[in-house]
Amino acid sequence: MATEKQDFSQKRPLNFRIEIPGDETVKSRILEKLQKAKSYLTSTWNKPVNNSLIIEELLDFWIKQHLGSDNSKKLHPFPSTYSQTRRQDVDQGLFVTAEKSLDTYGELFEAHTRICNRKLKVLKRTMKGHVASVRLMCTKAQLHSYLWSSSSYLPNDDFLVNHRICHAFYSSGLLQLHYTRFINGTGIGCITKERRSKFFRKYKEHAENESVQSVDNAINNEISSYDDLDGINIMTDARHGWRKVQKVLQL
Repeated sequence: MATEKQDFSQKRPLNFRIEIPGDETVKSRILEKLQKAKSYLTSTWNKPVNNSLIIEELLDFWIKQHLGSDNSKKLHPFPSTYSQTRRQDVDQGLFVTAEKSLDTYGELFEAHTRICNRKLKVLKRTMKGHVASVRLMCTKAQLHSYLWSSSSYLPNDDFLVNHRICHAFYSSGLLQLHYTRFINGTGIGCITKERRSKFFRKYKEHAENESVQSVDNAINNEISSYDDLDGINIMTDARHGWRKVQKVLQL
């Protein structure tokens, strides 16, 4: 009894051809570039790619970079810079940033768009004092990852933002309790007690030096304002009431 023969061979996928004018030199050059793109996409996507995927990826990238402004707005509309906070977002994380760090973020985003047409999203945010260290991840299978900080570094590898805030805190005369209550209420991060103490010791040293220099300059200026005077009078010294000498005055 005859049986029907079944064809278990794999069917070839549908395909089409594109004719490209050119001689063997042009053909060799194009195939070489396709091979480079194929090797890169295969390694970054971690999966095999065919010519269709390669060409589509290259065309998408070219369109994003060079398409006219009208069509570009339709394909990639710009988000509004005015946004209202939703009720569930009122407790979102806050941090302090510096102007130059915003410029760095813009340069980072621009550099990413030159190699990839996918968006960047915040994967993780780590607070270092009042500075945010943000891990940005590409939405394309997490191919590209970048680390951005909301503050630049000083020569001693400390953050500029943290030093500026420490300086403002100690020069304002606020107490440690005031600082703790303020940062707990705002949620903008906290400089550790050890780092604050380290900054205070250095700040105290410079403040004392400036105080001594200021007193010396004031005395020298007072003496030089009179022809024959080797000291200062009580009324003049009283005008500098914040200096140490005012503690022993009986006015």
